[in-house]
Amino acid sequence: MSEDIQYDEVDGTRVVVGATLEKLIEKVASNEIPDKEFVEIFLITHTYFVDSFTLLENLSSKYLKSASAEDAQDRESLFVQMRLINVLKKWLQLGWLKYFAPNPELLSKVEEFVLRLKGGAGDKWHEALHRTIESLKDEEQVEMRITDIKLPKGSMELIIEMITCSMEPELVAKHFTYLEFELFRLIPIDELLHKAFNKEEQSPCYHSYINHFNQMSHWMSSIIVSGSSAKERGLTICRLLQVAKHFYEWNNFSGLMQIVSALTCTPVERLKLSWLGVPPKLLELFENDFKPICDPSGNYAKYREVFEKATLPYIPLAVVYTKDMLIIEENVPSRLEENAELINFKKMKLLGKTLLTVQSAQENPYKWPEMEGNFDSNLLSALRKLQPILGDKEMYAKSKAAEPSFDAASPKDLRKQKQLAAKRGSNLKDLDKMKEKAQRRKKKEAVKEEKKKAKFATLGRSNSFNSLAQSDPGTSHTSTSPSFPLQFSASFQSSSSEGSLPLSTSRLRAEKVLENIRSLKSELQTFTQEHPDDTDEALQPQADMIEQAIQSL
Repeated sequence: MSEDIQYDEVDGTRVVVGATLEKLIEKVASNEIPDKEFVEIFLITHTYFVDSFTLLENLSSKYLKSASAEDAQDRESLFVQMRLINVLKKWLQLGWLKYFAPNPELLSKVEEFVLRLKGGAGDKWHEALHRTIESLKDEEQVEMRITDIKLPKGSMELIIEMITCSMEPELVAKHFTYLEFELFRLIPIDELLHKAFNKEEQSPCYHSYINHFNQMSHWMSSIIVSGSSAKERGLTICRLLQVAKHFYEWNNFSGLMQIVSALTCTPVERLKLSWLGVPPKLLELFENDFKPICDPSGNYAKYREVFEKATLPYIPLAVVYTKDMLIIEENVPSRLEENAELINFKKMKLLGKTLLTVQSAQENPYKWPEMEGNFDSNLLSALRKLQPILGDKEMYAKSKAAEPSFDAASPKDLRKQKQLAAKRGSNLKDLDKMKEKAQRRKKKEAVKEEKKKAKFATLGRSNSFNSLAQSDPGTSHTSTSPSFPLQFSASFQSSSSEGSLPLSTSRLRAEKVLENIRSLKSELQTFTQEHPDDTDEALQPQADMIEQAIQSL
């Protein structure tokens, strides 16, 4: 095996583990069975091991060398030339917006090479590449296909009403998904390379997409808690779950995550009366399907399982593919550890597969023939401008004001929600269960509070400990018995009488005191063994006091 390239055997197939740049270029241009994925990964990750000018120079010089050889027209040489031209064409298509359009010098060098192909056997390659470049130049740069319209005053309120009340959930879901996909497809692949997504100035499109996600989720939470009654809030939750059902069916995982995030935030989740208005089937779908997909447990295990089986079109979760990129970037070296001369192509393959998944999703938009030209431009423009109605603190305060606690709900609200639950087929026993649960929680909190007060009362008895320390310990037993000094009292008193200390200081002081007390307990046990004639009654008060101090601390 050549030292310039290393392979692994996977399911009977040789896969490249590491290689020099020269060997990788030989691999993409070889007369083996074409490996489309290998070529795409090589091109999409090339900036990790070579700059674009050097790569172009290597590809073009290899072609010219093959074309000028004596055996240039034999089958093998022609195949190599064809592969190199196809690689260059693929690179133009994959990286036009990233590498060529914004870099006139690089594009000029490509055009110089294409011009050198003109004449003789290279004519067909010249024509193929020339057409590709011209078509890419003619294409408009990817832009948002949603016109930003200035909305008339008061129209935003009407549009919010349309989303939450009048428009069919499926139509709302289509508008949401259309806008979500437009923002997603604008993210250039280079904003995901070299951890660029961590810095807003290096990834403006990615951060615009993330900001939209956060604003939409927060806005949904806001409109729920802003409902004037439990019934209204319950209806809004139902409507969002109906929209989420369409997202789930269409593999719009990003939209699904927005709604799940909105419904599981504390101000919304605690609205028990409002949730009683949700039909059991919708609630079951939410608990058993929607929430598990958005659950980060096991590195989003359920989402990965569902996504693996999903078919295009889809909108993947940004939090997952950026996390994958970050883990690979930070934990897998770009060069093989055993041979730093070789590019670690395992890393390139891991990065490339993630990037190609994103790119494939961007190139496959949602298609609803009935919606062609029928999207509401006012609604789309409004969705882009939606801002959270309430801040985090305001939202929680409004939630508490709407439903202070379940057991404090008014009889009128309980009666209304019971009627609504019956109408929607909810389990009426849930109401009693929730009431009992709230009462148990309230009792538990009261007991906890009493214990807390008792603990502070015990800690406050430092003066009594001090007086015991100053008194003659021999008075508690016969004069013939050796005295047993309470050495912990002074340190215990000093720690409890210094007022309010910083948490770290108080904790260290308490730990030191506790150590002294435990040492004293050990000495008391030794003392008892050495003086068996002393009565239990004589030493019991001191033993009790030590145990009490340990428990208090």
